[in-house]
Amino acid sequence: MLEDNAAELIKLLHAATAAGAYDPATGKWEGGGVPFPPWDAERAYAVGQGASVGGKFWIAVEASTGQEPGVEAEAWVLVETKAAVAAERNFIPITTHHPAQLVTDGTYLYLAKYAEPDIGRARLDGTGEYEDEWIDTAGIEPEGVAVSGTHIFWSGYSSALKKSVIGRALLDGSEPEPEWIVLGGEGTFAYGCALDGTTLYFAYEDAGEKQKWIGRVKTDGSELESEWVLTSEELSAGSSGGITVDGTHVYWATALKAHSQFGIGRVKLDGSEFEELWYEFPAGEGEDHGLDYFDGRIYFTRARSESDADGVGRVVTDGSNPEPDWLPSTHETRGGSRGIVFHGPFIYWARSTLGEPEEASIARAEWAVI
Repeated sequence: MLEDNAAELIKLLHAATAAGAYDPATGKWEGGGVPFPPWDAERAYAVGQGASVGGKFWIAVEASTGQEPGVEAEAWVLVETKAAVAAERNFIPITTHHPAQLVTDGTYLYLAKYAEPDIGRARLDGTGEYEDEWIDTAGIEPEGVAVSGTHIFWSGYSSALKKSVIGRALLDGSEPEPEWIVLGGEGTFAYGCALDGTTLYFAYEDAGEKQKWIGRVKTDGSELESEWVLTSEELSAGSSGGITVDGTHVYWATALKAHSQFGIGRVKLDGSEFEELWYEFPAGEGEDHGLDYFDGRIYFTRARSESDADGVGRVVTDGSNPEPDWLPSTHETRGGSRGIVFHGPFIYWARSTLGEPEEASIARAEWAVI
């Protein structure tokens, strides 16, 4: 949800940062301690320090001993956990009909664009020009993109070359290897990809065999398993970049088309406890969702098939507390949203369009880990 007191909260976050109580780069409060212990009437609270009362969370503006949250209004600000505020939906204009997966290395945002043979790049702070064709992927149309400390990886398919591949280049864009790993030939498709340490996970489809898989490979190219986990013959696994990892599971955007069900599937990193439809999206959603994991939740972009949408939803990794309209749609774009990524005090997502490509953008919203 959007905070009603967004401007006040942002101002307080900046003050807390200056006071050393909050680190916007990591989202940690008070040196990594418990951010909201029960309110203690016997102590004072400096700016940015937190307390909980009656299941609600508060940040101190500057509270003297005995000034209770919810009673002394001038001393405290009531906040929602992990609230998104101050959305900028046209933060970085992009020139593509087809934004897919979005990732960052902390300096740049990297954008895969299905149906276009290149990777786009923009500075994380929005300065400078968006580089629409930063890496030429040599005819491969990438749907997935991931970055390590040394390389950028992409996964996709070439209708002209009739093969699906994983490509890579050094993080500065040099030494590109567009066909670093060939996954399959005609009738195979590679969708999104996601890194967990030295393992790259990707969604892979063999249309001829009518099978969809989650595959994996080490970042040095070893231990390739393109058919690691069968996600079922009905699913469209990881379509349009929708795949992420939380350290224990791989999650992917999925579509049970025969039943008009769309949602998220998952499996443990050891291949066990496969869940075909772990979370189901609300009625009217399409299949082209971006996914990202952050701090105990899976965040997903909206991709409605029956109406326009460009918002963001989320669900806890135990399946509880689903919030499909966490960051509501403005209905300002046709085609929904795609890639999504967190970094520092911001969440970024790519907004698609079915109209002119100049209408598409990378959006961002300031958020608070509290």
